[in-house]
Amino acid sequence: MGARIVLDCPVPLEKGYRIVGAAFDPIILRLDGHIRESGEEEHPRVRYSFTALEAGRTDVLVKMEPLSGGNPEVYRRVGVTVR
Repeated sequence: MGARIVLDCPVPLEKGYRIVGAAFDPIILRLDGHIRESGEEEHPRVRYSFTALEAGRTDVLVKMEPLSGGNPEVYRRVGVTVR
């Protein structure tokens, strides 16, 4: 194990939402960090960096919530298989 996995995700283009985190199986992946990039790119992005810990499969669920409050919802679902 020990492979590094980077998930690159655009920030929701719908106004009034923000990314609030990611959910995944912590037995399979460890979150090493996340970076929000807005620099000179046309669209801001968030990058999550993971390390593979165990063989298996998990979904990484990137969540967003309305700026006005409310429940988080899944913005992106990415399947990850570690061999």
